[in-house]
Amino acid sequence: MRFCGNRNFVKRVATGIFITAGNWDAEKGMPKGKKQNKYGDDCEEVRDRLNQLTSFLMRCWEQTDPKELKPDSLTQWMKDIVWNSSEEETYIGGKKTVVNRWGLGSKTQMNEAETKRKKEMAK
Repeated sequence: MRFCGNRNFVKRVATGIFITAGNWDAEKGMPKGKKQNKYGDDCEEVRDRLNQLTSFLMRCWEQTDPKELKPDSLTQWMKDIVWNSSEEETYIGGKKTVVNRWGLGSKTQMNEAETKRKKEMAK
């Protein structure tokens, strides 16, 4: 992924998200629509994960003071990510099916919340 915070902060980072080249729409910078999928990738899932990742990285960018930015800030933000998924039953075209929902969290925020919860329980 190529991330451009501003013209002085343009970085590339590995996401761990894979999609076959034939399912990638270079013009849109996203996976092709479901109807165009002929390689077996779940394009909607990849699109969902990429959107969540982009939103997370933009929040990190916005919350970081420009004076605190380092050349490896993007790598550090990526290391802070925790992916989780859950399965939900839904009906598509009248047929019951199971859909994966991806979620993204921050290890740092999760640890801070756990520490706060433990302190409150100790009172």
